[in-house]
Amino acid sequence: MKKQYMEDDRIIEISDEVRNMSEEEIDRQIAILEAEARREAENIPKPDLLQV
Repeated sequence: MKKQYMEDDRIIEISDEVRNMSEEEIDRQIAILEAEARREAENIPKPDLLQV
């Protein structure tokens, strides 16, 4: 069963799997997602600020 939360006029559903995670598992998942986001950010081209 998913529990719904409101955030900035959006409904966010959190699954039982996530709600039942231990603090350690949540911390591990956050670390994995942060590392993945850093890798993806490396592939974003730098903006050309001189171009109008």
